[in-house]
Amino acid sequence: MPKKYFAIVPARGGSKGIPNKNISLLGGKTLLEHTFNVISSNPLIYDHILSTDSGEIADIGKNLGMNVPFLRPPELASDHSTAIEVCRHIDLWCEQEYDENIDAYIYLQPTSPLRTEKQVEEAIYLFEKEDPDTLVSVTEVPHSFLSFSQYRMFKNQLERVTVGEEGYDRFKKERLWARNGPAILIFKKHQLKKESFYNGEVIGFKMDRTTSLDIDEPLDLKIAELFLKELV
Repeated sequence: MPKKYFAIVPARGGSKGIPNKNISLLGGKTLLEHTFNVISSNPLIYDHILSTDSGEIADIGKNLGMNVPFLRPPELASDHSTAIEVCRHIDLWCEQEYDENIDAYIYLQPTSPLRTEKQVEEAIYLFEKEDPDTLVSVTEVPHSFLSFSQYRMFKNQLERVTVGEEGYDRFKKERLWARNGPAILIFKKHQLKKESFYNGEVIGFKMDRTTSLDIDEPLDLKIAELFLKELV
């Protein structure tokens, strides 16, 4: 079973919804700091790295005490860059930097600032217990978002995505789960040789809707401020 967990914090500078999103303030702290606090206080994570292409974010990370040995190359900082490409880049650096092999990586995005230290610990323990290739955090899909309630729209005309019974009892609907960002992603090193983190045995770690909040637009920050007061 994995014994060494290395955290990757992705925080590129470009963001369309919120400028400099990863260093936006929430409760007087940047989103980056909220994530670093989860890492720094977690004894199960032995080291970490901040992956960013932004000198400003790198400086803020260094001031927090984060490990920022280099800036992410431009080809891995575009809107089309994928998480697995970024992680492969980090893995190559780790192979040169560390004498011992890393058993598993834990990927924690700053845009999930309400995830808690306890949830990260519980996710790691579940990963240890089940020993999958990948663990990903999920949240339950609201019944109003299930396929029975979904439509395609063509010039204001609606077409049902899934043909189903009208007035279907929501309590009889199948429970479905969706990745929540993800707020927590843990994967074994060998997953980086695949096309996706989600090829192989994948298990879900359930999170509630509050701590699953993913910051994508200004409204999300306002909602997070309200939720943060409840969590403190």
